[in-house]
Amino acid sequence: MKIGIDVGYGYTKVVTKHSSLFFPSRVGPARELSFTLKEGADVCGETVEYQGEQFFVGDKARHSDVTYTLRTRGWVESKMYGALLTSAITRALNGRHATTDPEAVTIVTGLPVDYMRDKPKAEEVIRKTCDGIGINIADISVIPQPFGSFFDIFYDNDGDIAGSAPLFKRLGIVDIGYHTTDYILIEDAKHYVEKASGSIPTGAYELYDIVARELKNAFDRDMVTADEAEQSVKTKHFKVSGQNKDVSNLVERVLSQVGQKIAGVIKSKWSIVGEIDVVLLTGGGGSLLQQHISAMAHTHLLISEPQMANARGYYKRSVILERRMMR
Repeated sequence: MKIGIDVGYGYTKVVTKHSSLFFPSRVGPARELSFTLKEGADVCGETVEYQGEQFFVGDKARHSDVTYTLRTRGWVESKMYGALLTSAITRALNGRHATTDPEAVTIVTGLPVDYMRDKPKAEEVIRKTCDGIGINIADISVIPQPFGSFFDIFYDNDGDIAGSAPLFKRLGIVDIGYHTTDYILIEDAKHYVEKASGSIPTGAYELYDIVARELKNAFDRDMVTADEAEQSVKTKHFKVSGQNKDVSNLVERVLSQVGQKIAGVIKSKWSIVGEIDVVLLTGGGGSLLQQHISAMAHTHLLISEPQMANARGYYKRSVILERRMMR
């Protein structure tokens, strides 16, 4: 079985041959729930065990007394990362266990560009996770996150080069995530220009945080949550005393501010190699900031369903790896 897993700061995305899903990257200690309005069994992977501890993962983590989110530099070694991987693989398997399905799995995932030195640590956590679930590993691959979108664009689900794959001298990929923006530069669709690639500690969360503060001041609110700010960014409205207020000017101003910040850093890094032919935008923040980072290149393309693009590409990479092993 082949699985692509994109563990993001905001959401964890999973793609297999037959399924595509995502869930919030929230983890909390499991506890006994005295009452719930939801009837029936848990969603597969909502309650998991990692390294001898029980965790609620995704939406169910809201029931925990404490909720953990990915923030710190050392998150790859955290139990939270292991719990998210355990949940992702369990959901991909849909509850199946090695004793009933002995097929080994090929897993491909990614890390932020500047975190790739942690690749051995991520591979070790994946091994521990699979061992805890009771499944065999055929192969593990950890790649820079934006390469997921590269494989999504350039390959089909059978691991063959896509007929519609674009051909450019210099291709930039900008992956705007929840807490970070990763960018890579590829020449002739095969050469990774590492010196022109990297990570920026700015993403959709900074956008929502600024909007929340602006809304709080504009409407004299005690607090505006990140979820409320996110909704306002997407709808350009903010509910006050039961009425929807138009906040499009406020939102556009913040989008421009964050977009220019991201574009300035990346354009400076890419200037060392010359003009970029086209920039592919991906990640959950790609569609939000598309119109505000035009300074990086003349041509910008937003990948279809950008939030899932890396996970789709990881899956396609797993298909390629499995084909190579069978030769």
